[in-house]
Amino acid sequence: MAAGHGRGPLLGCCNMKVLILGAAGKAARAAISALRFLTGLERIYLADNNAEALCKLSADLARFPVSLRYLDAENESSLYERMLEADLVLGCLGPFHRYESRIVHAVIAAGRDYLSLCDDPEAVEEVLALGSEVERSGVRVLCGCGLTPGLSNLLACRACSRLDRTENIEFSWFLDLASYLGEATLEHLLHAFAGKAPVRKGGKTAAARAGSWEELVCFPPPVGGKAVSYLRHPEPITLPSAMAGVGDIVFKAGVGSRGKGLALHSLAWLGEGRTTELWLTALRTAAMGITRRGDGSCLTAMRVTASGVKDGTTVQRTLGVVGDYYHISGLVMAAAAYSIAGAGWAPGVYTPEALLDDASVFAWLHRAGLRILIGEVEER
Repeated sequence: MAAGHGRGPLLGCCNMKVLILGAAGKAARAAISALRFLTGLERIYLADNNAEALCKLSADLARFPVSLRYLDAENESSLYERMLEADLVLGCLGPFHRYESRIVHAVIAAGRDYLSLCDDPEAVEEVLALGSEVERSGVRVLCGCGLTPGLSNLLACRACSRLDRTENIEFSWFLDLASYLGEATLEHLLHAFAGKAPVRKGGKTAAARAGSWEELVCFPPPVGGKAVSYLRHPEPITLPSAMAGVGDIVFKAGVGSRGKGLALHSLAWLGEGRTTELWLTALRTAAMGITRRGDGSCLTAMRVTASGVKDGTTVQRTLGVVGDYYHISGLVMAAAAYSIAGAGWAPGVYTPEALLDDASVFAWLHRAGLRILIGEVEER
């Protein structure tokens, strides 16, 4: 149920050089911390445009074989040059609707494998459309290997595997605003609570107004009951290819208290369609005022419910996880790095359910301290 911190190194990536994009951000720092569970890493290159934060991070990682690199993420040549030094690139550079496509083009040019925390549905679709180019270049791209998308997809696969027939899947995610969120996370939420959220209805792709159709969901303790509404996320887009026959797939999320959640929704709707840097800066500044500043843990909970039929009985199968948002995401990314180092993945673009739904990945996460809550309800 909870995400722990594990004990000592687990399994390794022999002589692998890893480049981390956006290394000064909170998600990247969590990924770096999780990489300590992998033995045999030859070097970790930390790339960011925040030199001061990189130097501070380097001082905190004195026992790691790290090197610092300046990164201009707006420049594909800069991305390409940084990638040439590494064997594997970890993408922690959000918001992904801004950068992901450019990064993948650089990955193709450099011929390097790429694992990404990408959580934007439009960006995921753009990357999937590059599948033929990626395959021809001989590289492997995994789009979405954090808490969500990533672990959320795997929980859905596990829940559905216990049913004879799956009729619908419901994703519910809660993110507390009691601690300081990274700027990229805030900008992602502002983007994801506006516009149209992808959903699966009656076996067909559809859309719902992001931030609408609020409902109360009971999450694992200590989170409890929270209000959630539609959020723009990739799971309803990618899962149907792995789960043929599922009629409905929806993704909803809630953030903070009712008051803070409403404030963030209002900012998202206010900024819908605004693309100027002045507007984006103003919205980010206002959103940062909603969260409590500090470096404490960022409480999150994910609940995935698959409904269907088992042995002629209507069943709901629910899996959940609760813990620190960045810590869990870092563990899943490290598990993906472990998996890509030891598995013979063919070149191409993949989503989590296509590659990581494997007993060895769950075993790795368990040894690293991740625990999953399981529940089942039968209707007779």
